[in-house]
Amino acid sequence: MTEDAESLPAKERRPRSVDLMDLKFNYGVAQGGFPVLVFWIANNMGPTELALVLAFVTAVAVIVRNRQSGVIRALSILGFVVVAASAVAGLILASDKAFAAQNIVSDLALVVIGLGSVVLGRPIIGMITRELIPGLRQMLPEADRTFVILTLGFVALNLVQAIVRIYMLEAMSANTYIIVSRVFAVPLNLAFFVAAWMLVSRRVRDVSPRRPPEAAEVVS
Repeated sequence: MTEDAESLPAKERRPRSVDLMDLKFNYGVAQGGFPVLVFWIANNMGPTELALVLAFVTAVAVIVRNRQSGVIRALSILGFVVVAASAVAGLILASDKAFAAQNIVSDLALVVIGLGSVVLGRPIIGMITRELIPGLRQMLPEADRTFVILTLGFVALNLVQAIVRIYMLEAMSANTYIIVSRVFAVPLNLAFFVAAWMLVSRRVRDVSPRRPPEAAEVVS
């Protein structure tokens, strides 16, 4: 036997807040890491020059594919510029470390962008989050205090990563550095992501109107 939500006891029909998992995600931003992955694989299988060229071509493909407007495209363009400059420097200097150092350049660039975005009242985490989860645009403004706090945390995270990676690059080969520098960053970025998810989720619950539950099925 099936009953709709109206026939359920009141305590089972209490309205609930919107949760982040209720909203659709835009995963296009993840494509930005493809050039580095291509470089690492190619550099382990062939000459550095070929790896640099393949990484450059991959960066171009990511830009062409990721045509949507907004901050995700802007970050893709930034990634493209960093990869392109690193590839050119690597080829001119015949140095795989020059290309591998791109994540240090990206870290420092994101520090500047993050601080600038807060000063301008458009914290970068707010811009990214609202584009990654379009449904948030109607719920949280770009300059929401949660996004300001997260952007400052993002700046601190990238500054720490840049400093540590500079020392790593000096002490390791390019191939080892590419692996270790990213393994090092995994727990830091994971912790930031979890913190961001929790803070934004709590903020969404605070500002979202209560809504009735969807129709439920009770099988007798």
